[in-house]
Amino acid sequence: MADSLNTWAQMTGKLQARSQMAGRLQAWVQMAGRLQAWAQMAGRIQAWAQLAGMLQARTQMAGRLQARAKMEGRLQAQVQEAGQLKTLALKAAGQLRTVALKAAGQQRTLALKAAV
Repeated sequence: MADSLNTWAQMTGKLQARSQMAGRLQAWVQMAGRLQAWAQMAGRIQAWAQLAGMLQARTQMAGRLQARAKMEGRLQAQVQEAGQLKTLALKAAGQLRTVALKAAGQQRTLALKAAV
């Protein structure tokens, strides 16, 4: 009887040890599940970081386009200014021509009067 009780005690001890080991394994499985969830979250964070990188690149491109548009605006203003200067130069040349023709006409008139 003592042997049988001893055997039962040993079996109970082994079962208890296996139960504890099963509990530990269950805890490891839960931890693995948590790690998997963290890995998924890290994947989402990485996707967001990539999206943020793309947005940053597009923002930089928009800045460059804005600078280019600003430069084109300046060039357009310079072209308009050059056009205005050309108009003024043509007007001045026309006025000089008129003055020169009048002066030449007066010179001719004076020369004719002097010749008579």
